[in-house]
Amino acid sequence: MSFDPNDYVFAKRLTVPRRVLLDASGASTLFAQFTVAGGGLSAASAVTFGVSATGATVLVNTADAALDGIKVVSQRRPAAHRHPARRRCDRCEHQPVHDARRRPDISSYGINLTTGSATVTDPAISGVATGITATAASTASGIAIKGGTVSGATSGISLGTATAPAVTGTTVTNTATTGTGIDLANSSSATLTSPTVTGFSRGIGASTTSTAPGPTIDAARVTGAGREGIALGSTDKATVTSAHVTGTDTANSVGIQIHKATGVTLDQPVVSHFSNGVYTHLDNEGAGPKITSRWSPRVTTGAHRPRLDPRRERHRTGAHGRRHRKRHQPDERRPGNRHRRDNQRLQHRRRNTELLHARLRPHRHHAQGSEDHRSGGLLHRHLAARHEEPRDQ
Repeated sequence: MSFDPNDYVFAKRLTVPRRVLLDASGASTLFAQFTVAGGGLSAASAVTFGVSATGATVLVNTADAALDGIKVVSQRRPAAHRHPARRRCDRCEHQPVHDARRRPDISSYGINLTTGSATVTDPAISGVATGITATAASTASGIAIKGGTVSGATSGISLGTATAPAVTGTTVTNTATTGTGIDLANSSSATLTSPTVTGFSRGIGASTTSTAPGPTIDAARVTGAGREGIALGSTDKATVTSAHVTGTDTANSVGIQIHKATGVTLDQPVVSHFSNGVYTHLDNEGAGPKITSRWSPRVTTGAHRPRLDPRRERHRTGAHGRRHRKRHQPDERRPGNRHRRDNQRLQHRRRNTELLHARLRPHRHHAQGSEDHRSGGLLHRHLAARHEEPRDQ
């Protein structure tokens, strides 16, 4: 559906019964709320949805809907045409007058999936409390969010109790260190691939009481988390691979909070600017976590980390790891260089001496050979001749 470019205000919620594409030849803002009852809703790049009231700008109550290019912003909406009381305004008949008392509404939702499901592609949502959310009791499957940017004061993405939701390549931001970037809540078997989370108190977090199958988090980038970078609650068999988690040096903060999660696998985690790198709860009596491959802790007051797999971590920890690091330091920074050089010289001398003895020693396969070989070789005869007493003439 195409319309003339302008800003439009709708007093009632609009229902979308089938797949609809909104397009305009110029920049336009629709201050309206939509209910997707079937098909889906798409918007061209020139179309923006303004937050018109508390609630969800886009509400989904069907399964397998498609939402493409939804751009939601919180801004002042135009008021009705009116003439100033004290003076005449000739422009009022052609241009709307903006209500200066209208402020951004951060108590709303960008997209509320309720108990339905949808594939959300390239959203651009900002100025709301929660960018994309599913009802807490929703166990719907088929929720997928691909790309785009989502910003929320409370949460960027909240997945409720959804089954196997997926977030791929989405950037979630918040200027304050409050709320949760990607709230896994009580969802099960969530898959997060290359998400980027900036700000918030918790970057990626599950409910502390959630015992559902844990998430699979791959190549996550969490920056500026105030309290917890990644929190796994009490989930089972969560997997975190190649996660880069950076905090704000806040006291008692945790890079990867395992809490009471069981059977966790951490592969190549990089944690910095937290009080604690990896932390587990004292009452966690389940299967312990396994940290494989490279471990790069850079925390401010130490890392509460479980015992590592010695076969995987030997080259990074202990005396062998210290030798590895010293070997790659510049010469002027190596401790004990003089002592090391002395040892090396002594080893070279011993090696040269052993080589000399090996050359002077007769070969085993020549033991039954000529007289020269039986007597130890020409060199042995020459040395022995020097010690013979002179014969009588």
